[in-house]
Amino acid sequence: MAVDDRCTISNRHYPKKQLLKTAMFEYGNTLQLDEETRPFISKMVITDAVVRENITTLIYKYVQLKNIPDSTFNLNLLKR
Repeated sequence: MAVDDRCTISNRHYPKKQLLKTAMFEYGNTLQLDEETRPFISKMVITDAVVRENITTLIYKYVQLKNIPDSTFNLNLLKR
């Protein structure tokens, strides 16, 4: 797959700058935002940098904008 304006690549590292994961994003979906159509993620492929055979693929369908409370992302509120 060619990397073009529909794809981006993101890298995540361990604290010592060792590559942990690489993700490739495809933007085949669109969303309407402020009367403007914008590209949105349709597929994300995450590859482990150490064991390259470990691959996770996420497919996004039926995307929609929704308000999510900030508390959803607060780690202190997770049940242990």
